[in-house]
Amino acid sequence: MRSFAAKRLNELANHPDIRPFIADPDEGVLDLTAQVRNDSNVLLLGEHGGCMLLKLTPALYEVHTLVRPEGRGPWALAMAKSVLRWMFCNTDACEIVTRVPHGNQPARSLSVAVGMQFELTRPDGSRYKGKVTPIDLYSITIQQWVQKDQTMEQIGARTHAAMREQAKKLGIAEPPHDEDADHNRVVGACAEMMIGGQSLKAVSLYNRWADAPRQRKARDHQMSHI
Repeated sequence: MRSFAAKRLNELANHPDIRPFIADPDEGVLDLTAQVRNDSNVLLLGEHGGCMLLKLTPALYEVHTLVRPEGRGPWALAMAKSVLRWMFCNTDACEIVTRVPHGNQPARSLSVAVGMQFELTRPDGSRYKGKVTPIDLYSITIQQWVQKDQTMEQIGARTHAAMREQAKKLGIAEPPHDEDADHNRVVGACAEMMIGGQSLKAVSLYNRWADAPRQRKARDHQMSHI
């Protein structure tokens, strides 16, 4: 659930099993109240921890994950997947990035497990465990997420079925439409975005997907004349 109170986040950030892995240890006790009070940022919390997502630019967020030891493993993975779904369906997010310090294997494993992809390395990325450490940047776009979230195909199939039933009631002849798993995934994501109040974003995502074949033909035509 989204939270607008910093108390629990501060407790997590300063937990003895979490604090050594985040920010510069020389900063001492962390107070993230200002970040939470910024309405552009999003704090999502569950039973054993959660994620703080800082808005970098419109549609781009950086995620920081804080999970107590008892929640690491399957719970953390399920939570992280839920966070991606919530962000892509309920906010303007079109890309989410995370910075992984070299040596932080659990953070790297979680990033890869949710479908994030390696993008680049910065040699002077951050201070980690008291020294300047390179960081790897991982990212996932909304298009990549649609293909990886296994629930979207089922939601899209149910949406298509409901649309067909409604069309019959209205006496609308159903146009030919073969079963298409990729189409279902996109429709499922768009349906969830509309429920989340992101209708314009849903339309944009659907139009991008629907226009891809035409764009591909135009590109191939241009290449044939080079």
